[in-house]
Amino acid sequence: MIPSKFLILANASKDPEGKEIRRIGRYLKEKGAQVWILAEPDGGVPKGAEEIPVMRQDQDVQNMDMAIILGGDGTMLSSARRLHRYNVPLLGINLGHLGFLTGSEKEDCEQVLDQVLAGNFRQEERVMLNGRIVRGDSTQEFSGLNDAVITRGAFSRMLSIAVEVNGSLMDYIQADGMIVATPTGSTGYNLSAGGPIVVPYARAILMTPICPRSLSMRSIVIPEEDEICFWVTKETMGQQTPELMLTVDGQEGYPIAPEDRVYIGVDPVRIRLVRIEDRTFFDTLRKKLFKEEGQ
Repeated sequence: MIPSKFLILANASKDPEGKEIRRIGRYLKEKGAQVWILAEPDGGVPKGAEEIPVMRQDQDVQNMDMAIILGGDGTMLSSARRLHRYNVPLLGINLGHLGFLTGSEKEDCEQVLDQVLAGNFRQEERVMLNGRIVRGDSTQEFSGLNDAVITRGAFSRMLSIAVEVNGSLMDYIQADGMIVATPTGSTGYNLSAGGPIVVPYARAILMTPICPRSLSMRSIVIPEEDEICFWVTKETMGQQTPELMLTVDGQEGYPIAPEDRVYIGVDPVRIRLVRIEDRTFFDTLRKKLFKEEGQ
């Protein structure tokens, strides 16, 4: 399918004057495409939208052929959580620094848009986390593209974390915290904690302890059909457990208490990222993470 209806979602802090919004909006309209800009969740409209109609209802996103995300990796993460259920592919244009998730740098965006308008692109499906925090009769749901992390507050001792997979106890793990990451998030906190790099289109989730007490405790790769449940026990190394936080994609935080059950699996709806044919994950890995010689 050749896309003709585009939605722009922009990070105002990366494009405070709306320069990139205007440039991309005008370019697409000159090529005969229809363009809208998505209002902020609070109803605000970024600068640069003077010439572009504003979409105020998230559910209208499902009528778009493609969403163009202007920002960096953080903008891609928040956009994925906001839009993934509307089944619209996301094209990221990097206005930030690393740009691991984006499909284009701003200097190349016109050439990339030309290829998109000619149908010369592919859609790469990525798994999303789907989770819930259960406390008594209450449930708090969440989703994430990168990871969900349990960490301690201002506390120097390790946590004792019980882990179940599909209802069967795996172990009680003593560590500073626990990361559950998607393959997309494997190059983030998971990698810093010693976890493996996994190709982002793999169908799995990773569980990586943060600074585990036992050196034999390593990351575990779990198939997408399985569900993880973990909780922090009331007693941790003989002391009362401190305040705990579940952080999703490094952007959303949920206070949790000892014995709260945190269930995490793969969301049935996958996110679709737009990729230009001649760019691969390994190109990005080499250029952004490993760095090519001379760069």
